[in-house]
Amino acid sequence: MPKLFTFLLLLAALLQAGCGRNTYFVSPYNGNHSVYHPIRMQSDSLQSAWYAYAAVALGGANDQGADNWFAFHTGASGSHNFGAFQGFYSLNVSAGNYKVAPWGNLQQVNNRFFGGAGFEGGGNVVTSFGETEWRILGVETSWQHEWGDYLRYRQSLSHNQVNLLVKSPVYATLGGYTELVTRSGNTTVGFRLAYGTALARHYSKRYFFYDNLDYDRLPYRYGHFTVHMGRGKYTGYLRALFATRADGVQLGMNYRLGQ
Repeated sequence: MPKLFTFLLLLAALLQAGCGRNTYFVSPYNGNHSVYHPIRMQSDSLQSAWYAYAAVALGGANDQGADNWFAFHTGASGSHNFGAFQGFYSLNVSAGNYKVAPWGNLQQVNNRFFGGAGFEGGGNVVTSFGETEWRILGVETSWQHEWGDYLRYRQSLSHNQVNLLVKSPVYATLGGYTELVTRSGNTTVGFRLAYGTALARHYSKRYFFYDNLDYDRLPYRYGHFTVHMGRGKYTGYLRALFATRADGVQLGMNYRLGQ
């Protein structure tokens, strides 16, 4: 009898999977929660710096990238060198649009505004080889508080309408990174790779997914690959964004304040 019950459950799941895509409505900051923050090199005469920055990002989200989003980020950051250790921190605000694609009984496209504010911070162990330094291992964290139409939209839905629904306005992360930076004259070039996870039970709870045909976890993780170039007071960058049920690209610029 238990085997028959299991077979019927899996059959029902398979039939459900053929009815359309799965739906995952979570924070618009999933994978899009941070920007690149420059840190002055150990060989610089000044070991601390403050920056103003702006960035734009766009991408897809939800099952099969059915939804689209766009975001603008701006804020201020600081960074410091402490011998073999470096650290950074920032405060930010952001705004964007999340386009909900037709699904279920909802057959029209819905553009939903979102905004938010929060902070980022992190630190790393660093070693230098002349004009090249390797930020060997770093830890980063972020916290964003969301508001706007897209949050109200998620909060109007019920959990039995979608595969995964997160109504919380808070999105927080914890991750690690490594970075390589080299300098030639007044120009720096670097590469940064980061990987981490979304915090809170909303993003790690056990759910039943028809696409897996099994009870399984769908932890919300992220990965970032950043290429950056600095000259004088400006540091521009291009970042590829990868996350669970989301991906995108981000383009940004940092301006160093003071010397």
